[in-house]
Amino acid sequence: MIYPSSQLWDCTGAAGQTWTYTAGKQLTVHGNKCLDASGRGTTNGTRTTLWSCHSGTNQQWSRR
Repeated sequence: MIYPSSQLWDCTGAAGQTWTYTAGKQLTVHGNKCLDASGRGTTNGTRTTLWSCHSGTNQQWSRR
């Protein structure tokens, strides 16, 4: 299931703002949804969305 593009908001502590960085380099929210680079994009400006986690490279993020 596709969810709308991600958006930045002021921090409120709501459940939808609590992300977990996993050993698989995924950013998860709501238990089983991952931050996903739409269309498997890798360039600046690629839209992000929430998607069911599937361990694809478009759901792997590096902390810097």
